[in-house]
Amino acid sequence: MSNTDTQSPVIDLDPDDVVEEGRKKTESALAPKAKSSRGVAPLVGFTLLAGLVAGGWFYREFLSSYFPSDDVAAMRERLTAIDKTNEDMAVRLASAEKLAVQLSQDIDSLESHNTNQTTNLKQLTDSQSSVSEDLAKLAVAQSKIAADVEKLRAAPVSAAPSSGTVSLPADFSTRIETLEKDVAVLKSNKVEAKDTAQDRQVLTQTLADLKAKVEAGVPFADEHSRIESLVPAAAGLDVLSRHAASGLPTTAGLALELAALKPSLPTPDLMPKPAAEPGMWDQILDTLSDVITIRDLDAVNWQVEADKALVFAEAGDLAQAVSSIDAVEAAKPAELQQWRDKAQSRLALETALAATADAVASQLAATP
Repeated sequence: MSNTDTQSPVIDLDPDDVVEEGRKKTESALAPKAKSSRGVAPLVGFTLLAGLVAGGWFYREFLSSYFPSDDVAAMRERLTAIDKTNEDMAVRLASAEKLAVQLSQDIDSLESHNTNQTTNLKQLTDSQSSVSEDLAKLAVAQSKIAADVEKLRAAPVSAAPSSGTVSLPADFSTRIETLEKDVAVLKSNKVEAKDTAQDRQVLTQTLADLKAKVEAGVPFADEHSRIESLVPAAAGLDVLSRHAASGLPTTAGLALELAALKPSLPTPDLMPKPAAEPGMWDQILDTLSDVITIRDLDAVNWQVEADKALVFAEAGDLAQAVSSIDAVEAAKPAELQQWRDKAQSRLALETALAATADAVASQLAATP
């Protein structure tokens, strides 16, 4: 065997071939690590997505009521305004229905009263006609008797019955006196009937004037005095006398007074008051102060309560307005208390006027 056969073969390589071979080995060694990085990226993305979903759910369930968006806050304000408007419309509608029923009852009562007045006037007219006819007949009879008396007085009186003259009966003078008394009684009855008719007319007109002045809210002292003299036992005159000199405002006038009074009524003070040394809880309250408003539960917003009463007063339901104020169990402001007492006096005045009108109607019906 020769030396050339036993020697190892010699490989001739360029430097570029050696560098290329090392680069391939390096890339093959780094390939598994790149594959590992691509597997972590989806996990991180899923984790971020799950965090966003959980954060959105937490905001919706717990924080949305404290930190609402501008659209949600505006929608809530609109819904609150719509609810309040619906409540006010319902109250006004109920008051209007009640007022319509009351007006219908008043119209029926006035029609019935007018019917009674017409009947009474007709009866009085018939009675006066009958009295006038009786007086006319009596006047004719009296004139005939007077003529006969004059003839008898002019005739000569003779003691002899055969002379043909007529002798007067023994009770002739008594009959004349009785006839004159009857005529005087009939004349006095006619005068009394005239006076009664005049009193009826005055009483009817006075009652109408009294109602008109009370409804207008002006003094009515003259009408009160006149009815008190004609029907002294009428019910409600004592209540009418308290306000006869000055009168009381109408329901519409009281509503205007309450509307002018409302802005000056007190409202509850807002919390919180700053502490001397603010702590963590105070800082949290400061952070949420523009979202949450804390009020004193024992305080009363009297402007809101006056607004409720004003709705009833403007609808003509003064009794419901007074009840609305009385329903608040708290010490009322002096101005609101004075308005409430005036409204209650107005209700008492209207009740007394109705009682007096009934008494006057009964008096007119009982008078022939």
